[in-house]
Amino acid sequence: MATRKIWNDTEVKVTATCIRVPPMRAHAESVNLQFENPLDENTARELLKKAPGVYIIDDRSSNTFPTLSLTKTMLRLVGSGEMCLKMEISGKLDIFVCGDQIGAALNAVQIAEMLL
Repeated sequence: MATRKIWNDTEVKVTATCIRVPPMRAHAESVNLQFENPLDENTARELLKKAPGVYIIDDRSSNTFPTLSLTKTMLRLVGSGEMCLKMEISGKLDIFVCGDQIGAALNAVQIAEMLL
């Protein structure tokens, strides 16, 4: 609902779950993205690696994923990881992201600058 308001687009299909916990300045979201054209996990990972302000934390071999304690001091970065491609629904990608709330405010300013 909030994404539709912010983007002024009633057709956008983004489902996000935000979980609030006690850390001072951190937040996390479980985001479900559905694409018109199929997108595999490796392509999504490469696109995210190139995105400014995104830091991939996803080392399955060492069980390292984004956590509030890891990312709460990453002021200008959004940690993302735990990507899961849902094969039963073509083009659906689930991703877990963590970030610092000050960094989130900075990101809002950066988006506004891009739009001006």
